[in-house]
Amino acid sequence: MTPTHPVTPNRASSSMQNPLGTRHSWSNQIAPLLAELGLLALAVGTAAGFIRLFNSWGFLSELAIPIVAPWLLALTLRRLHINLFASLAAQVLAACILLTAIFAPGSSTLWLPTPATARLLSANISDSFAAFSQLVAPVPSTPGFLFIIAVGFWLFVAFADAAAFRYDGPTQAAIPFFTTFLALGILSRDTARVGSTIYFLAGLLLYTSSQLALRASKTRWDGLPQRSATRSVACSALIIGSGALLGGSVLGPLLPGSTEAVINLRKLGKGSEPRTVVSPFVGIRSLLGERSNTELFTVRSNEAAYWRLTALEEFDPIRDIWISRGTYQRSSGELPSNLGPNVSGSTLSQEIQISGLTGLWLPGAYQPSRITSDTEVSFDRESSSIILVSTDAKARPSYKLDSLIADFSAAAQAQVGNSEKIDPVYLTQSQSPAITPELLGEITAEASTPFERALALQNWFRNEFRYDETVDFSQSADPIADFLQAEAGFCQQFSSTFALFARALGLPSRVGVGFTPGDPLQSTSEPADSGATSTKYSVRGRHAHAWPEIYFAGVGWVPFEPTPGRGDPQGTPYTGVAAAQALPPATDEVTTTLLGEGSNNTATTAPPNASSSQTAPTRTDSGPNTGTSPTETSPTSPGTVVRFALLALLSTGVLLAALVGAALVRKQIKRRRAVQQLRAKHGEERAVVDAALVEDSWNRSLLWLALIGIRPEVSETPIEFASRASAAMSAIEVSSESPESDHAAVSALAKLETARRYGSLGNCSGQGIAAQAAADSVEQLIRYSSSGRRSRSLAFVLASLK
Repeated sequence: MTPTHPVTPNRASSSMQNPLGTRHSWSNQIAPLLAELGLLALAVGTAAGFIRLFNSWGFLSELAIPIVAPWLLALTLRRLHINLFASLAAQVLAACILLTAIFAPGSSTLWLPTPATARLLSANISDSFAAFSQLVAPVPSTPGFLFIIAVGFWLFVAFADAAAFRYDGPTQAAIPFFTTFLALGILSRDTARVGSTIYFLAGLLLYTSSQLALRASKTRWDGLPQRSATRSVACSALIIGSGALLGGSVLGPLLPGSTEAVINLRKLGKGSEPRTVVSPFVGIRSLLGERSNTELFTVRSNEAAYWRLTALEEFDPIRDIWISRGTYQRSSGELPSNLGPNVSGSTLSQEIQISGLTGLWLPGAYQPSRITSDTEVSFDRESSSIILVSTDAKARPSYKLDSLIADFSAAAQAQVGNSEKIDPVYLTQSQSPAITPELLGEITAEASTPFERALALQNWFRNEFRYDETVDFSQSADPIADFLQAEAGFCQQFSSTFALFARALGLPSRVGVGFTPGDPLQSTSEPADSGATSTKYSVRGRHAHAWPEIYFAGVGWVPFEPTPGRGDPQGTPYTGVAAAQALPPATDEVTTTLLGEGSNNTATTAPPNASSSQTAPTRTDSGPNTGTSPTETSPTSPGTVVRFALLALLSTGVLLAALVGAALVRKQIKRRRAVQQLRAKHGEERAVVDAALVEDSWNRSLLWLALIGIRPEVSETPIEFASRASAAMSAIEVSSESPESDHAAVSALAKLETARRYGSLGNCSGQGIAAQAAADSVEQLIRYSSSGRRSRSLAFVLASLK
């Protein structure tokens, strides 16, 4: 029972109740104010995250009043003890007046919204969302967007204040802001991802720290340590949270997989739907990379062919680049064909082993018809290309591929045709003024069919231009015009310009990417599985190549070869170009290899300034079809990044450990100084020291009891609290690891604390050691209990800093 009349302590006990002169004002006044400011910081941090949606910071000035006004109004009404329903009514009235003045000025009557206000706001919202359907974030911060966001923040702040301070629900108060942060991550793209996360987490850190300090200020009801405990909780939370925030913001982006979604919401429920792969390999501005003699893969086949990776069908006239938009389905065995129904041909069997080739695409002769692989693959029928399902960069698959080597002689009589619907993407033209009707007419003057026009283009490039990989059109305002003027280039320029010329003539075109046959490894062919003779080819970086493909109605996609010094062995019958490819870079003369049947090779000198080197395509990760080329990857190896990240993580851990250790040392020094001050003040009286030890033991026990949810009420005396705490502690399950502990220790300690507070100073004489023993017993009981173990991992560190 609580006494009817409070006991008035005597002067001696009053002096011992607060020997260090601590005041309660900081806990009673500053801690609640800091908690309210922490809520405002959480709202502002969440609002700053909208930079992911908007293209400038101007939106913050528009949202300042809708965030600060409800916060200030809520705390004012709460401190005036206005009930919740009256406060909500005031919030609604203030929102109507202020939001109307901000987002619909001039439409109000006596500061209140009117039907004209509703019409104006509705029109602004409709205009904003109509434009949003055609834009990609970040977008301009239009009034319609800002009005909806302002209403949301007004509701969030009003709700959070009531939940956190009226109903003691700080976790529930943060839910709207956390949900908003997650929604921003879903709606927006990669812009300002790290920055917006730091803004939100910084606000959340301030809010959490201030709420912990507020809770600590309410928990400690006795005299001495209110200010110290509250401040220590706030400082400890800020130190640990700041370290975690700093470490996450610095180390997080460096870790492998940091840019991948934890849960890809766009794929939920979609099963094995096709994925889209973007590949900006061939561009008119591209430069040929370094000469490479590294083996990428080997092919065993009875005939040489171009080993094709994929086709780039989409031309971006603004950036003068080619990209791919293949839709891939998991496949095995028979592969669908996009050749015409009447196209015939022979089957070419290949055994392919990948060695140094990176990337998703698997090479093979065109048109692939059947695959047997030791790993899962996907196939895109439109581009007739195969990719790996696995994204493991270390994968070195081997597979058997059958390809239909089509007889394209029927293409000579084929028409482009209007009966077949052609995707406009294959007809998108360049904006270069260098492609003129006069030039095209001159090139195709003697051609009467689509096939003859394509053949005329091929021969014009091969006869009038030369192969030169030293050209550099990367800084050119019109690379096509400069290429035509220089009359020199490498495979990317030839294939890309040919395809654009063909589109200007009305011929659907795209650019194929792959490799020439490679170097034959054996002079004597070995039997293949089919019983026919075969040759093993070593395909290296210098064999990388690009060529154009033209679509003919009823036939399909037909490859051509405009690049001088190169020739497709399977295209000779209809293009008239002999098979040829690059020689190894060690050759004294710059030559090209003419590939005959089997392994017999002859060499012929290429045109002047020709080179034998080509560039292997670099790895491009798969991703959604955004219509843009991905950002160039850093040359830093993954191993270097991981080592740096681990080193930085270790350094951060050492720093945090040093901070915690310093805080522990500082705590011990403060305790020793307190005892020394007490001894100096009371002339080495043993009773003073014992009284301080009793008080310290009692406060330490309260901290440990608080970890398992046992906290004193303001009106309870130590004896009353000990009675309730002992009953609760009797139900605690103690681990077998626990040393002997006494459930009655808290009762004994409460008697000593009561004697210290309300008795004379002499009552504590000789009781200091007993009080410390009782506090140790309480600590051991809670430390080895099942309830204490669950929460002490972080709470013990926090408690040790007090």
